[in-house]
Amino acid sequence: MPNYKESNNGIYIPDSVKRKDFMTTEKSGSSKGKAGSDPLKSQYQYNEILKQREIDNIYRNKRIAQNIIDIPAEDATREWIEFEDTSEAEDLIDKLNELNAQPAFQKMIEYERLTGDGFISLGCEQASSFEIDEPIEEGTLRDIEYLHPFSRKRMLDALLDDDPFSKTFNKFQYYELEPLDFQVGSRLVHSSRILHLQTRVFEGDEWGSPLMQALYEPITILDSFAWSLGQIAYAMTFKVFKSDNINMGNRQEAKNIANELESFFNTMSLAVIGNDEELTHEGPSGSLPNLKAMAEFIWDFLAGAARMPKSHMLGQQQGTVTGGEYDSLNYYMRISGIQENYLRPLLERLIDLLYKSSNSGVGSGSVEEPDYTLKFKPLWKLDKKTDAEIRELYSKIDKKYYEMNALSSDEIREKRFGSEGFMDEMEVDLNDEQIKELANEVHKAEQEAKENGQATR
Repeated sequence: MPNYKESNNGIYIPDSVKRKDFMTTEKSGSSKGKAGSDPLKSQYQYNEILKQREIDNIYRNKRIAQNIIDIPAEDATREWIEFEDTSEAEDLIDKLNELNAQPAFQKMIEYERLTGDGFISLGCEQASSFEIDEPIEEGTLRDIEYLHPFSRKRMLDALLDDDPFSKTFNKFQYYELEPLDFQVGSRLVHSSRILHLQTRVFEGDEWGSPLMQALYEPITILDSFAWSLGQIAYAMTFKVFKSDNINMGNRQEAKNIANELESFFNTMSLAVIGNDEELTHEGPSGSLPNLKAMAEFIWDFLAGAARMPKSHMLGQQQGTVTGGEYDSLNYYMRISGIQENYLRPLLERLIDLLYKSSNSGVGSGSVEEPDYTLKFKPLWKLDKKTDAEIRELYSKIDKKYYEMNALSSDEIREKRFGSEGFMDEMEVDLNDEQIKELANEVHKAEQEAKENGQATR
């Protein structure tokens, strides 16, 4: 006897004849629109929360993951820095080299990308004894003896000023380091003794987010696609051996024969079989999916998530680009942004301490108000072909200016080959829009010349 129930409209419908729409779940019997029962509501996207141990395993075992973490850190510190209009420039470079500052900052960036936070401890030598939980007394600072990069994994906790009306809002006051092997408790360190790099942090969070957390999905998809390609390649052709002498009823015997024939046919170029036996090669039938389009989509997906071009993830030659490699130009501009927004304050903090140290070798003793100009060296240069094309554009523009009496030949010579000349101009970052603007100027000049009966050659 069917179990009759009354519906909302008063009509009795037995359960056995109810029609369920495609949104109805078997478990609850509820239809669409109700929270917790709509199948589409359960299909929201999220990444699995990875533990640092799992992130380390991905980094340790996936070469592409290593490239995504390491290459931007290398690019951000590869050309390093220089000083302009600074009398102590040579002393500064020598001291930074002595401290191995360049590799230390590179490791700090790598640690930040891998764990969410990168740190450098400042080995301060002061005139009087001190504890690391005390702020640096800059008036008694003698020298910076070492720079040691380390990651978030060595931090237990921190004290962060979370008062929006405080002058030190979002600034770390103290860090709590893990205990040493011979110590019982943790160690408290004042923030002035640590350089801290953090670029991906959500409001309200104390620590930064590891980059691999957001890349877990695209890297998993790429890894799965690579494995699938291997399976397809393995199954592209396979051998079929027919024989009345194989007894499929005896599975062990059939297995032994298969293993023997597998070894024979894969190592010998000549197959010797009986008159009533047959050996054929078979391949997959039907049409395969568009693997090239799938691969391009996956790489684009990963490149967008990592914010670096595929060519750089695969290890493209560093620092040289052509005029048409707009992805590379944008990538290097992004690295320049990281240098200016995140590395510059940390480097200037270190350099200020070197100036204020009496025995650092920078300046003549302690300098209260350091005066220097720090500049990051250009990250990239144009290839020879593009460089020649831009030089040709400049020469046409200069010719037009000369014909218009806007510049004299001496002014053009000084502009292109003087102390602030053409070679220095070529080292600035020329982006796509600037190159197009130069080309438009040349085209406009040529059109005006033709209209005036002075066709350029």
